Amino acid sequence: MDTITKIIAGPAAVLTTVFCIAGLLSIGLGLYWLFNKQARLRDLAELRKKLDKLAPSDPEYGPVRALYTSMVIDAERWGFFFIPAPGRTAIVGAPTTAAVIMLAMGVLAGVIIDDLFHGGRSRSAELASWPRSTIPQQRSSFGLGLRMSLNFVLVPGPLVRASSWELTAQELRKLGHHVQIPDVLDNQQPPPAWHEWTSHLLQRIASCQDPILVGHSSASALVADLARRLPCGGVIIVDGDVPPQQDSASPVRPALRDFIGSIAASDGTLPIWSRWFANDPRRTSLIGLDLLATDRIAFAEFERGLPRPSVDWFDDAIELAGWDHVPAGFIQCSPIYDHATLEARRRGWPVIRLEGTHLHPTLQPAETMLAILSMSRQLIRALPPSRQGGIGGQAG
Repeated sequence: MDTITKIIAGPAAVLTTVFCIAGLLSIGLGLYWLFNKQARLRDLAELRKKLDKLAPSDPEYGPVRALYTSMVIDAERWGFFFIPAPGRTAIVGAPTTAAVIMLAMGVLAGVIIDDLFHGGRSRSAELASWPRSTIPQQRSSFGLGLRMSLNFVLVPGPLVRASSWELTAQELRKLGHHVQIPDVLDNQQPPPAWHEWTSHLLQRIASCQDPILVGHSSASALVADLARRLPCGGVIIVDGDVPPQQDSASPVRPALRDFIGSIAASDGTLPIWSRWFANDPRRTSLIGLDLLATDRIAFAEFERGLPRPSVDWFDDAIELAGWDHVPAGFIQCSPIYDHATLEARRRGWPVIRLEGTHLHPTLQPAETMLAILSMSRQLIRALPPSRQGGIGGQAG
């Protein structure tokens, strides 16, 4: 009997020890997560106060806002802002011990590794140590988790030019990424038909390996159409409607189409897009045209070569089919697209919300760049492991 007892007691003691160690580890990690969360949220609150004191015209406003956004993105990734998905209830109870331990060990170990990988310095220590002139360099590396050079195709909406993406492209290139901005309007007067737009884009996109397709505004349908014609690593929609998974997609929503009809001249011609809302200060503010207009040179460059399609141009449609297998994410910049954020969440897409305007890629390029890189990381992780290594190339 003693022999049998020893045989049983030996593994039991080992198992008990393992569970005790795992329990202590989970408690320790849980305490670390809790205190880290409090510190991070406190740093965010302090930076938010600093941001609120700055005017958009202040030279520090853009870099500080970019840093604030990167910290918010990090906090969301670590679960500090957890909110249940619509229609779901967060259950706080007593799931199995094993599930709690595995979840805590997996998530919290990732947080510790991320902290160690980035040098383990707190955000407050970073802020305290910065000279003003170094803020732009500091903010570019926070929380991106990318150590490779990616290929991006930034697609502007059909009513604007490539210049709307150029400043964001410059921010991406500074970090070693390869960026293309195909400009269908370069030699097109009048602009091509909506259903032909994707073909014109393909003619202007140089061959590259699995690019991330990023569409702004009405270009959301264009990148969805590109995704079924071009091997890509993912689709990111920036402040635009979420295209149907399989159906026709018009350039604008029906309500906007009605508005366009109301401002058309008797011969069907329209003013350039930047003048559509001249009599609507609220809409102008949501878009960001009022901010852009404060810089006459930048505004003139933005308006240069904008198309003037006829009202009938908006009655066309692109037939979408078979693109929902591509990893996709949504970046909301303005309240105009609250409805699109809800649809993106319904589809299970990752979502990043920025506190800005529709012209965020032009007005806040550093912040837009950070959001694009954060979203790209999430989309790449959604790919099969065999494809993840083929996205982009290691940066030198």
